[in-house]
Amino acid sequence: MRSSLSLSSLCRARRDARCAAPQPSSEELCDTVERGRESELSDCLLRGADPTAVVHRTSALWIAVIGGFGGCVSLLAAAGADLNVLDESDGNTVLMELARKGQTRMCRRLLEVGADHTVKDEAGRTALELAREKGWDTTAAVLEAWANGTRDPAVLHRTALGLPSDATEAEVLEAEAEYKEPRLLGDAPCLIM
Repeated sequence: MRSSLSLSSLCRARRDARCAAPQPSSEELCDTVERGRESELSDCLLRGADPTAVVHRTSALWIAVIGGFGGCVSLLAAAGADLNVLDESDGNTVLMELARKGQTRMCRRLLEVGADHTVKDEAGRTALELAREKGWDTTAAVLEAWANGTRDPAVLHRTALGLPSDATEAEVLEAEAEYKEPRLLGDAPCLIM
């Protein structure tokens, strides 16, 4: 005997069940992000969680960035997290802080999901200028390539590794094996939204 439920009705039933569940709190959303659980984050966002959630003066976006959870950053951005919010203490965006700390890969992720590289801090500096000022050459190179219109992921990846855009696949693999990014944990700014 065949089941009377079709695949589309089963999907509808699952969606309706999610919608009937209570809206997640900011704490629940941030806890999910902190654990890097993309499927749970997606579920929280589908149930109406606020992607701009802040707990203990730290945004869900910052929690994802600190944890290195690029997938969570992408989900929060798609759900409407403000990628360009300025921190009250120093006037920097998340992109600026990452550039200042040499976080090339996460800078690239933020650019790809819509962070604005032209925003300036209180001193009039962009993320690119902050990366240069701190001596993060590969981070600056990625930001500069983006500012010049480069959107090809392969070119950006090679740039992030400090390679020319025409580097061979073997050179890319070798550079990936040797690449070490500075640790970010420990001194993330609080972003009030």
